[in-house]
Parts: sequence; C-alpha cells; structure tokens
Amino acid sequence: MGLAAEAVEAIIKFGLDKLKLVRVVAETQSANLKSRQILECLGTQVIGSVEKFGARQVIYTTEC
Repeated sequence: MGLAAEAVEAIIKFGLDKLKLVRVVAETQSANLKSRQILECLGTQVIGSVEKFGARQVIYTTEC
C-alpha cells in the first residue's frame, strides 16, 4: 500500500473509530483514477456524482 492509501485509510479509521462518525464521505474527480482506485480498494462505495469545479466529481462513502 502506498503513502496516499495509508493516509486515506488512517483518516477513515480516525473518523470512524475515534470520532465515532457513522460514515466518512469522500469526493474526487471522476478522471482521477488513482484516487478512485484508492477509495475503492479501502472499501468505500460510490453513492453519486455531481458536476463541480468544471468536472464530474464522484462521491464515495464508507456506509450505504
């Protein structure tokens, strides 16, 4: 696992375990395949997409 994946995993764990959040939501550009791959590898699921910043954004969550 690379540094980016380790960082995202740590953020998700912190939110769920320490902050006791029900879910963590992430957003990335649909064209950013590496970020999408990291989020999907860590078990997040796509819940939708929006048009922002002039590009399609994909929204992920840790819980559906």
